[in-house]
Amino acid sequence: MSLLLGISYATVTVYWVTSGRLNPLQLLLLGTSLELSYFLFQLPTGVVADLVSRRLCVLAGMFIIGVAQIVESLSTSFISLMVGWAVLGLGAALTDGAQDAWIADELQTEVGDDRMTGIYLRATQLGLISTVAGSLLSGVIALAGLAMPLRVGGSLICVLAIAAAFVMPERHFQRPARGARVRSVLWQSGGALAAQTKATQRSWRCPASCCCSA
Repeated sequence: MSLLLGISYATVTVYWVTSGRLNPLQLLLLGTSLELSYFLFQLPTGVVADLVSRRLCVLAGMFIIGVAQIVESLSTSFISLMVGWAVLGLGAALTDGAQDAWIADELQTEVGDDRMTGIYLRATQLGLISTVAGSLLSGVIALAGLAMPLRVGGSLICVLAIAAAFVMPERHFQRPARGARVRSVLWQSGGALAAQTKATQRSWRCPASCCCSA
């Protein structure tokens, strides 16, 4: 996933400015649409992940991210790009948190809690290496057209989501008991909202928030 995201987004700003001819305000609005979509969908997708299936959320999120990238590559109009980024926010909200929880559900029983930190650290290292490799590939693919990295990366992410549905099981997920579901929903929703609110406040306090987020 890190490799394919690197392919898609290493040259995306060049695509926006050169092909889409977006001005600074439009670039700012693109980022705002992504953050707003992510914020609005964070709570309902977290509830679905905890009550229905974390695997389902991850697979759906991956597929939606791929579709969003394909949508962005089909047109350089500002409205089309805004829609693509809003859809991307939904995909990111679906995968965020659910992926780590899914991994923990599957591995903690088999390898134990003491090895989970090393697994996550190794995954982060591999993700960074893959992102760099994807960024280099993005430059090569962009020689065939600035929209091609988005098209190729998005299509491969959709294929990856379909493949993961067959090879990555969900064997240890336990849904909350019926009597605890309402309390669980309220607890998870309240915690997620508080975390998002604090993150938003920190970003507003940062005088160079755009640079920090980049």
